Amino acid sequence: MRHRHEGLRQDRTASLAGRAEGGAVFPRGLFRRALLSPSGARAAGAALLLLVGCDSAETRPAPTSDAPRAEAPSGAPAAAPSGMFSGGARWLGYEEGLKEARATGKPLCVVVYAEWCARCRELDQMMRTPRFEELGKRFVMVRQDADAGDAWLKAPPFSQLGGYVPRVFFLSKDGSFNAELKSPHPRFPYFYSAQQPEALEKSMRAALGE
Repeated sequence: MRHRHEGLRQDRTASLAGRAEGGAVFPRGLFRRALLSPSGARAAGAALLLLVGCDSAETRPAPTSDAPRAEAPSGAPAAAPSGMFSGGARWLGYEEGLKEARATGKPLCVVVYAEWCARCRELDQMMRTPRFEELGKRFVMVRQDADAGDAWLKAPPFSQLGGYVPRVFFLSKDGSFNAELKSPHPRFPYFYSAQQPEALEKSMRAALGE
């Protein structure tokens, strides 16, 4: 009976994995490790209390191959991005986006996402609508996979802005981070929900000086 009781308690705790307040998404790996540890449900309970402090980098899936990534030949045009945040607006990487902003004088809108994130997929679909596609033309739109481990995301000020996804940052044309532009969420200030498109539109227009 005791073993059965422990199993039921662990099942209930596991069902809470991946949920987070306000819609921001956190990985499940933290809960799996807690449930498999000797302290079982006790460790999982502690993990639930620490949800707000979860960092997606700590639960990044292990690489499936040690093979180096293929690179385009020198001088070849960059391949169009695919996957999440690849449609609607013209999306660039971070370094390429900084160069584009300096050349065009446009501010940057940076979206940090993860392929496993349901809220990111919802935001991606919202950004593909005509409303945001037209607005995005006035920005240099940058996408960044949170699990890619890029150095700029690990450096201040971005490293101090939480590990949840999705996160949306605004930078000036010279690459300076605009700390004033935030979502209305009380605990996740850079999380914009697809259910509240007006919040992101307001921040985007403010970044344009409107």
